[in-house]
Amino acid sequence: MNTHPGYYLLPALLSGCMTSPTQVNQPDTERYTESFIRTQVVMPSYQLIWHTCRNHLSTGNWPNRTGQTDSSVFSELTIIRTTDRKFQQSFQLSGVNTPIQFSLTREGPTPESYQILIQANFDQGDYTHSVNFGCSHDGLTEEALTRLTQHTTSVFNLYQTAKSGYVFPSQKTQPVTDDMIRAALCTLLTLTPEQCRA
Repeated sequence: MNTHPGYYLLPALLSGCMTSPTQVNQPDTERYTESFIRTQVVMPSYQLIWHTCRNHLSTGNWPNRTGQTDSSVFSELTIIRTTDRKFQQSFQLSGVNTPIQFSLTREGPTPESYQILIQANFDQGDYTHSVNFGCSHDGLTEEALTRLTQHTTSVFNLYQTAKSGYVFPSQKTQPVTDDMIRAALCTLLTLTPEQCRA
């Protein structure tokens, strides 16, 4: 049987990526996967999004520079500023080590409402998820961060599906281990061994 990490990883991810944060019986492998993606991918980019959002509330300014450096898996973030009549202003964050792009769009002047669009580009086509949230001075909300983590996990699932080309077997497969998940995610995110052990 093929032991490609994605072969065992995806059934677990697909069954767990949209698990409600209030569910207490979530398997360890699913919690581990969400935790890994949350800390290594979602949290750094979300912090940058939230910082920009709060700065806009305070000053009315949107980012207009490119090449912003971040210490996360998104080693280089490119901010692209756009303006249109309908959506006011928006900007985009692109990670060089992943297929994911985060776009933050201001939906209107009042209330301070925003949409995060998560997009991945595959050979077989594109896939997107959107997460809406209200921007305020209260800071990061657990609910918004959890939803963003779940949606990002789902995009990674589809990316790995397209990358591997495997047809997934039934649930009667070899149990997924933490080592399998870590190996597959480290490969997917092109992390160094040091980053994977962190």
